[in-house]
This record gives sequence, structure tokens and C-alpha cells, in this order.
Amino acid sequence: MKVLILEDDELIAELLESLVSGLDANMHVVRAESLSQGMELWQQQAPDCLLCDWNLPDGSGLELVRRIRRQDTSTKVIMITARSDRESVVQAARCKVNGFITKPFDIEEVHQRLKILLCTTDEVGKAEVDIQLLLSKRADNLVQLPGEIDPVHLLTLIAQKDSLSPATLAREWREAPAITARLLDLANNYSLGRSGKAIQSLNEALATLGVDMALSHALAMSLDISSSFKHPHISELAKAYKDQAEKVAKTAESMGEKIGLRERPLYIAGLLSRIGELGVLKVLQDLAYTGEQLRDETITTLVQDWAKVFGNKLKIQWRLPLSIRELIGAVHVLPVGTTDKAAIVMHLAALNTEGKLATPQAQKLLRQAGFTRDSNILKEDAG
Repeated sequence: MKVLILEDDELIAELLESLVSGLDANMHVVRAESLSQGMELWQQQAPDCLLCDWNLPDGSGLELVRRIRRQDTSTKVIMITARSDRESVVQAARCKVNGFITKPFDIEEVHQRLKILLCTTDEVGKAEVDIQLLLSKRADNLVQLPGEIDPVHLLTLIAQKDSLSPATLAREWREAPAITARLLDLANNYSLGRSGKAIQSLNEALATLGVDMALSHALAMSLDISSSFKHPHISELAKAYKDQAEKVAKTAESMGEKIGLRERPLYIAGLLSRIGELGVLKVLQDLAYTGEQLRDETITTLVQDWAKVFGNKLKIQWRLPLSIRELIGAVHVLPVGTTDKAAIVMHLAALNTEGKLATPQAQKLLRQAGFTRDSNILKEDAG
């Protein structure tokens, strides 16, 4: 299903995009932030559903709805509005809208309503699925990473949001790669368009977005993930890659601190070092959830074949700063002849995860990074 989101508030639009994308493996989302742009995309894309804000910078979203309804009545239309007065409801009813999302909205309620409205038809046919084609398409769209985010705990945090600070949430989500990546993406999208400053840490991202919006996005992700990883092999692989990423992050942070590097970018890059593998697993879990039978060896092969593609796409889609992207890349392949100590540390952290920190190659890199033979780095970090 193709969904057009017409919303001028970029943070709300990002949140809605996350919710819609997480509903089904075949969801394709396009976004517009003005009435004129929405009309243009409608003509070009012919989406199956419209999520439409009422008040836009250049007019009312109802103008687009009226135009759509003059041509067909089958397209699903959901209005996003802060209006709840009788006159507004009557106006929308005359345009035969299928539902309302009232601002400020409850994330759980919106998730359930979208699920009912957008997933009632049997769009995932019973014909054989072309998995390679599906992965190719999903690599170009938003992919929410899998992770172990407890929605109940998040709801508790939301209830306490008035007493929470960005620093508190940063500590809470210190080892949550999916949330870290998503909030960095959102904060950079917000910050780069205004100040031109790149956001490189979770603390900065939370300070930029605010506690309320950050919690909302985290909950949206948890609702998607709560229905994931029911396939045993996908669950097993996801945990293994998550554990690997955390070990790389902790090792890189420790090594960086010992030679005077900024530890936080190293830690973030480590957490995100397996986003490619996790992204592929998320798509395969979505596919398995529709009833597609996937063999364990097929899953393993697909992850190996597509991890690099998804990793590169996700780094761009989420607008990760170039410095973070390069550090992530160094985990997997160290640029030939590099003298950048941060990149070398990231590669050493990966070698440590593989149990190769005592090899001649690693010993040479340790010396390049500034570790001496008497350094206790091997004792502390190679285990």
C-alpha cells in the first residue's frame, strides 16, 4: 500500500511515518508538507491512502480531500487535526473521510486505528513472494530497526515525563541502538535545516527534540518491535548482532578514553555498527509475520547478502553525520593507509569482538593508535 502523509510539522510527520512503515512490509510512504506539494504528489504517486493535516501553510488539507473525492470514493482518507468542534466534524464528514487523528494524539490509539484502517485488506497475496525484490524496495524506504524496547516501561516514562530531563533519558537509552539512530536522524533533520549544526550524540538529540517528542518516537518504535522477532532464527540472529554491536561500542569507548579520544562518537558508532544486519532481519520478520515460510539457512544467506546494502542506505536515510558513518565503516573495513586513530580504534574494537586482538595485524594497529607494549588494553578489552 502507498500512503501519502501531508503534514507540515516535520516531527509529527516523522512519527506518523514510523507508525505507518511499521504496520506492514509492503507499506510505501511519501511525505508532503504543503497543500501544493501534496496535490502534486497525489497526481504523481496515486497513493491508496492519505493522512492529511487540516491546517497547512498554503491552505486547508480539505481542499485536497475534496479534489480526491470528486474522482473516487475508495481512497482512504484520515484527517489530522486539533479541531473537534461540531462544524469541523460535519465538514469532514461531507468529504467522506474515513477517520480522524486528533492532536495532541495518543500514540497507542493512533497505532491501533491505523492498523485497523490500513491493514484490513489482504494485500499480501498468496502468490510466491519475490524476497530479493522486496528487500530491494525496502532498502530504499524507511526501516525501523529491531530492538528490545519495553513498551510498558516506556508508558511508565511517559507518565513521568514532566519530571524527566534529556540527561535522564540519555542514561536510560544509553545502550538502545534503534532509539539512538532514530533520534539522531530526527534531531539532525530538525537542526541542520535551522542552524546547520550536526547533532552527534544522544544527549544533544534529546535536548534538541525535547523529552515529550523523544518519548513519543520511542513508543512508536516499541509498538512496531513488540510484534517482531516471532521467528526463532531471526530472534536468535538479532540478539547475536545486538550483542556484537554493544561489545564493539563498549570496547571502542574504553580504548578511546585511554588515548584521549572523544568516547561518545565511538560508542554511538559501535552501537550502530550492525544496523545493516538488523535492518534486513526486520524486513524478513515482517515477511514471516504475513505467513511466508522462511528457512533458517535462507535467512542467514539473505542477511549476509543484503547487510551492506541496508547499512549504507540506513546511514544515509537517517542522516547520520559523516563522521559517525566513517566510524561505522571502519568497524568493517579499515581504509588502507589511514592514520586516523578513531577509525583504527573502531576496527580494533571489532577485532576484539572476533577474538583477534592478539593477532599481528591487531598488534600493529594498537601501536599506531598509541598503545604501548606495557598497555593493559589487551588484558581489559580482549576478553
